[in-house]
Amino acid sequence: MTEATIICIDNSDWTRNGDYLPNRFQAQIAAANIIIENRCETNPENTMGIMAMAGKRVEMIATLTNDESRLLGSMSNVPINGECDIYSALSISILCLKHRANTNQKQRVILFIGSPIRSSMESLVNIGKKLKKYNVAVDIISFGQVEENREALNTLLKEVNNNNNSSILEVPLGNFIMESLFTSPIMGNNMGAEANQGNNAGGANQQNMGGESTFERDMNLAMQMSLQEANEGKNINAEAENKKTNMELEEDQELEKARLLSIQENNKIIQKQNEEKAKKAANDILESKDFLSDLLKEVNEGENKKEEKKEEKKEEKKEEKKEEQKEEKKEEKKEEQKKDDNKKDEKGDDKMDLNQ
Repeated sequence: MTEATIICIDNSDWTRNGDYLPNRFQAQIAAANIIIENRCETNPENTMGIMAMAGKRVEMIATLTNDESRLLGSMSNVPINGECDIYSALSISILCLKHRANTNQKQRVILFIGSPIRSSMESLVNIGKKLKKYNVAVDIISFGQVEENREALNTLLKEVNNNNNSSILEVPLGNFIMESLFTSPIMGNNMGAEANQGNNAGGANQQNMGGESTFERDMNLAMQMSLQEANEGKNINAEAENKKTNMELEEDQELEKARLLSIQENNKIIQKQNEEKAKKAANDILESKDFLSDLLKEVNEGENKKEEKKEEKKEEKKEEKKEEQKEEKKEEKKEEQKKDDNKKDEKGDDKMDLNQ
């Protein structure tokens, strides 16, 4: 029986997380590519569509088709942005599957979820019942937020499950989503069918060593390539980070130089403006009539004060000279008085001698 399948991709910002190599988004894209290749090889009449659940709105990246190259190519057009809207994604999936070209195809949704579920339990119960009503099976692949989303996803699975046509696959940290798919019901039936085809053909599709089928060999090769790409991506990211760090350091140095030059130029401009202001103020002062008259008055007053001080000093010197002259005259008078007294004494002695 052919099947129409909508693959719902979690392209929220949470899928940038690198806890699954190379990150959550690339890990689920690699797993989705394996599912597409497997379904197309199993039955060419199988049709699939790709839906992005996050962003401004839920978006149909690729409508139902059996063109494998178109489906794989559309995976590169899925942007990473915003948060998942599971309710809207499942509602649109129901509409897309309802209008499938071949109404004899079974209907299935493969839901990748690697971010916290924001939808309420009530809305999940309602959409689960609606999916069951329209005979749409759901395979859930939970990774990243396994513990956090377990209750909500089990509630959805319980409502949608009809005769075990739906399943849930939890991929804990440290495991590869692609590896976990091989042992899950999502791909188990298809892998068993191909193995049986290989056995019926007399082992034509088996390798000589280990008895692996062509599909298993391709899966192992895809896993090895994915791991190799993850390691190369790590190295590229490390080199890019180093280059980015060096560029940021160089940019910081250039910005610091530019900042210092800007400060120097600004200081020069400010200094020049201050000098111009000072010159202008000086010119304004010199051109002011009041300033000149006040200045002349101050100069004249200063000169007059100097002259007055000189005159005062001259007068003081004259007074000092007069005092000195007075003192000299007094001294002269005293000397003359002494002389007169001496003369008188001498005359008195002469008279006494004559009397005797």
